[in-house]
Amino acid sequence: RPPRSTLFPYTTLFRSEIGSHTYNHFRLDTISPTEQVHEMVRTRVLLDGLIGPTPRLMRPPGGHYNAQIRDMLAGLGYVPVFWCINCGSYAHAAPADAATAILGRVRDGAILLLHNGNDNTLPLLPRLLDGLDKAGYRLVTVSDILTAPPGRHAAPAPSSKSGETNDGA
Repeated sequence: RPPRSTLFPYTTLFRSEIGSHTYNHFRLDTISPTEQVHEMVRTRVLLDGLIGPTPRLMRPPGGHYNAQIRDMLAGLGYVPVFWCINCGSYAHAAPADAATAILGRVRDGAILLLHNGNDNTLPLLPRLLDGLDKAGYRLVTVSDILTAPPGRHAAPAPSSKSGETNDGA
């Protein structure tokens, strides 16, 4: 694992934000409440050792979420975060076509879900970032969106139905 001094300045330099996403990437709605807490605490211990302050943001794997998970996360001090556009939904498209489709859906305050796997993100990113810049968008952290004045940067409220996902992820 990288030393804290390597990882934390990198995220600060690029004004990035680190959140939790569970330790094993289990769908939280398919494991017991005790296992859910274990997933979150194990991740918290790992991140505390790497970056110091515990992240308060958490994206449930696949967006699978319900009232019990919401309450568990709140009890541990987490704020669940969801997305408006899953860029992985365009993995089948050429990067230029994917960027065009995504840019057509972007609105002020949109949270885009990007992955680091085989879903077209890396080839898509230069076109997407250029298009966002040309359209006058400014990249901000999720916390910036969540703390923006009412009516600005409003992201859609997440579904609270178990098994329901945002944008197919």
